[in-house]
Amino acid sequence: MEDINGKRNKRKVLLQFIHTYRDYPALWKVKSKEYCNKIVRSKGISALQDILKELELDCTQDTVIKKIKSLQSSFRKEYRKTENSKKSGFNVHLV
Repeated sequence: MEDINGKRNKRKVLLQFIHTYRDYPALWKVKSKEYCNKIVRSKGISALQDILKELELDCTQDTVIKKIKSLQSSFRKEYRKTENSKKSGFNVHLV
């Protein structure tokens, strides 16, 4: 079982991962010129790999790509939920 500090550390690393991902538009911005540049993309993946190594010591570039796809999938799922709730007229107000 993971303790509270472990969960905080994992959350901190994932937030850092997301912020770094945003800093490399070559990884996500399809219309960017850098998107087709393999050297720039590999630099971004290497930077993300360094961050992810704090959680998984044997992290590879494939692990980073899987993590990116997982985060994208989760984002799309949550985005669709919010869009569907707007269409249905059901508004949730969090206090």
